[in-house]
Amino acid sequence: MLCMERITIHNTRMRRNLDMGLLRTFVAVADHASMTAAGNALHLSQSAVSQQISR
Repeated sequence: MLCMERITIHNTRMRRNLDMGLLRTFVAVADHASMTAAGNALHLSQSAVSQQISR
């Protein structure tokens, strides 16, 4: 039982971090008005930014 609690806590934290990353990408695209420029600012490829936005 204790192991399942740790997995649930870990998954919640991971999901929260993932959501923050997606939010950061979304804001960068809005600020730069371009997925390519946002990718450059975030040190990501344009395709990585596009994939994150599609989530």
